[in-house]
Amino acid sequence: MKVKCVRRSPIQPVGETQNLIHGEVSSDLLTEGKIYTVYALEVRYGRAVLWIASNAGLPWPSPFDASLFFVVSGRISSLWRMSLVPRLWIAPDQWIERGFFADSLTDGQAEEVALFQSMKEFMDLEFDDSEISEAATIIDESWLQCPLCSDAWQSKSIYALVRCVKCASILRNPTYKDASPQL
Repeated sequence: MKVKCVRRSPIQPVGETQNLIHGEVSSDLLTEGKIYTVYALEVRYGRAVLWIASNAGLPWPSPFDASLFFVVSGRISSLWRMSLVPRLWIAPDQWIERGFFADSLTDGQAEEVALFQSMKEFMDLEFDDSEISEAATIIDESWLQCPLCSDAWQSKSIYALVRCVKCASILRNPTYKDASPQL
């Protein structure tokens, strides 16, 4: 799921009992007009909360009130599943299976941070990103080449984006076939 930040103040103020949800946020956390990947969604205190990687550079996502965003792509990650216990979560299995994963993650627990980083890499490459214009070049059936550093690598990726193994640039995957239903 991709969302665009459209405001930095929630439509309805976030109450004191909801202090774990970012309410009004400064520009160092979110940039209006910027598109963010949603890594999890929960309903907390009757409010939709989106877990996104803020501009703060933390190695984990933070919870933000959904009214700060507009959905630009409602496609959900293949990692996501839904749980109703202890509250509504739509998130990767590990968040749901490990009861307090989000708490451990935001406390900076090494195991959870490492697990999130691998999920983030997957989710960041899973769907197309209109802000990425450079595409890898197909040089053989399963080989791609980076137009920025000229390195080539074998790729069997089925995702919209690929990462160059040499320069780490994120590129469009020219072999990607969008199999999602089109409205």
